[in-house]
Amino acid sequence: MNIAASAGANAAIIATLARSKVIEHFQKAGALNPETAVPLPTKSSRSTVNALIKQKVLIPAGDELFYVDLDADKRWLRAQGNVAVAVIIGLVVLLGIVMVIVAVAG
Repeated sequence: MNIAASAGANAAIIATLARSKVIEHFQKAGALNPETAVPLPTKSSRSTVNALIKQKVLIPAGDELFYVDLDADKRWLRAQGNVAVAVIIGLVVLLGIVMVIVAVAG
């Protein structure tokens, strides 16, 4: 694995861990609806929070309070898994085409 790929993989792992920590903060606090909303964790990345809000996983409830929508989180995770499967299938098909071309040319 080259350095750029390794750095990209590490960045993805760090982002996933940061995302999980923010969601866990709200789960532990029982902030699962507007009535139980809590402030953001003190050590949270603004980019992680913004991504969760954009994904509609983290819901603003006013007065700098938020809650987590676990169903939205499950939908987002499922969609990410579907993208990964589609990429893998595409790579397998591409590999098959390359193998056929090499076999025919050889």
